[in-house]
Amino acid sequence: MQRCGSAVGDGLEIPVPCILPSEILMEKRQRVNSVSEARRAIQSFLPGLDRSPVPKTGGTRRNPAGANAAFLNGLAAAAFAQLLLLLPSGARAGDWYVDGRGESSPFASLPQAPWQSFAEIDWSRVGPGDTIHIVGDACSPGYRETLVVGASGSSTAPLVISGMSQPGRGDPVIDGENQRASGVVLRNRDNVIVRRLAIRNHAAAGISIQGARSGVVVERNSIFSGDPGGGNARGIDARENRGEDALIVRENYFSTPDSSGAQTDGIYSMDNDGVLFERNRIVISNGDTSGHSDGFQSFQDKGIRVYGNWFEQANTAATDNHGVWMSNGREGGNIDFRNNVIFVRHLAQDSAVTHYRSSGWTERAGVSITQNTILGGGRALNLADSPQAEVHGNIIVPAEGGTPVVLLGQAPPAGSIDRNLIWVSGRIVGREEAQSFSWDEWQQRGYDTHGMNLTLPSVPRTMQDLQAAAALLPGSYGAPGALLPPAHADPPAGPCATAP
Repeated sequence: MQRCGSAVGDGLEIPVPCILPSEILMEKRQRVNSVSEARRAIQSFLPGLDRSPVPKTGGTRRNPAGANAAFLNGLAAAAFAQLLLLLPSGARAGDWYVDGRGESSPFASLPQAPWQSFAEIDWSRVGPGDTIHIVGDACSPGYRETLVVGASGSSTAPLVISGMSQPGRGDPVIDGENQRASGVVLRNRDNVIVRRLAIRNHAAAGISIQGARSGVVVERNSIFSGDPGGGNARGIDARENRGEDALIVRENYFSTPDSSGAQTDGIYSMDNDGVLFERNRIVISNGDTSGHSDGFQSFQDKGIRVYGNWFEQANTAATDNHGVWMSNGREGGNIDFRNNVIFVRHLAQDSAVTHYRSSGWTERAGVSITQNTILGGGRALNLADSPQAEVHGNIIVPAEGGTPVVLLGQAPPAGSIDRNLIWVSGRIVGREEAQSFSWDEWQQRGYDTHGMNLTLPSVPRTMQDLQAAAALLPGSYGAPGALLPPAHADPPAGPCATAP
């Protein structure tokens, strides 16, 4: 082989031969269509090379193993760079396509023709840094199967799975036809990003994530629960994901039909630690209370963060469909719940936000409820056996005739509830078990000694009215800048973009 350059390793200059891509491919009899395949082709060729120490050419030998490693690294780099030049231009970035149109797909002419279904994806050829483009839009037939992710990325080069559609026509649709359990499933996968998919009509959850340890991101998807007739039809179901930012769920949109007997929770989080839920918009129109559909439900979590989300019950249910329900946290853990909006205007006989420990649960965990805006609920904020709770800087507005804060079981100590704006039409601002408190009595109890109480004949009943009123108040209360649904989380506009 001719010399193409040199590599330096521990003081030795090592010749790097020009090994041509054609030689590698002839040796391996492979056809390569992506960066990850190119990388694997080179790596599979290297074990066949002579890895013995480079002969001494003069002077004193120093660390022949390091020199040999430099030789192999230089060889791999040279061959890899040449091989990239032979890849199709659309494949050099590790791009793969799924397009149900088959031969009529505009990507059909690529050396690696698009897979026509999720079942056809050859996950052995997909690796870190690659992108799988799911082609389609809300006007196309969609994919009637489950996307089970079969590969992981790396911490520096995640695997991306992204919808690809024409502007204004919505994202590619994955339709469960109210029969299949989930639209997208990630089990024990790390460093994967899933984005811009329209997922609807599933009988368990639109997206299910379990067992992540690093770098899974689920973002900018729109999910419609459908009506499987019972059971669960959640938006996102996240379980047993552990590690700092092991899972980030952000800027997704979830909606429901007006009536379904299924439990149509927006986000269900169970046994997670280190997970972040941020800037999601959850709107539950399902007025059927048989499923107890909550905007956000946390069960047996240890450490999760819930930031800047919008949780709305857009129905007339007076009970059972809560804004947020958090229960049975893990020992030593804490739920950080801040800058969220909870809008449950008609929930006049139940709680808007609850943190709860059941009688049989022996572990204790904390919760920090900070800078949120809670509008509605016969009990706007319900703390049941939550002595480690910290409640600060919230706007709390119960339903007409409701109670802003209710404490049951072991209550938080004095000072743990403070600097809140409590806005109520009556004189009762809090209740501990059967004892009710006026504002003066509440402060004497040691709560909200630096807070504010507004007692008016009527209180705001829409978020727009509350936003306008809160802007006139001194101090900092509630979820700043988050009182209205974030535009980036809205469902896509355009023809065929709405849920059926």
